[in-house]
Amino acid sequence: MVPSIEIYDPRIGTWMIGEPMNHSRGYSAAAVLKESIYVIGGVQSDEELVDVVECYKEGQGWQMPNLRAIGKRSLLAAWLFLYLFRPSDPPLVIFGRQFSERETLGVLIVLTVVVIFLTSVGAVLVSALMIGLAIVCTHAAFRAPEDLFLDDPQESPATGFLSFLNGGAANAAAVAVAARV
Repeated sequence: MVPSIEIYDPRIGTWMIGEPMNHSRGYSAAAVLKESIYVIGGVQSDEELVDVVECYKEGQGWQMPNLRAIGKRSLLAAWLFLYLFRPSDPPLVIFGRQFSERETLGVLIVLTVVVIFLTSVGAVLVSALMIGLAIVCTHAAFRAPEDLFLDDPQESPATGFLSFLNGGAANAAAVAVAARV
């Protein structure tokens, strides 16, 4: 396999040698869209499948399109078209099947989760949620709620999440049992 490519120009009816691709391959699919040539997939010389898309634009050479950005833009367009700006009076019909608003929303939510975790946004989102959870747990562990109930005449000596460390766990349990009765 060699990375060279031959391009047929139907306007003048001739074949030309094009710029070499970044990844050599054979048995790939090719498509022309506007002024761009897309080469998709293929097989390398060691019979390993190639999962790369390359785009050729005259004057710019071979480039790899940003499929993640395309996925995020497509998801945004789906939300805008299918949920936000579409009137709810005529129901959504695809291939003869009628979809309710709940089904449309459910599919959009599932697609959003899939796209988030296929992009780097998923890692940032999970990191932010873990940091937030750590802050909430730390706050809950060290919080002393004795001043929350101003009308409670009873002062309990041990309060907070870590009150059992002070030896007042049995006393706090007795107060909790007495409060239920």
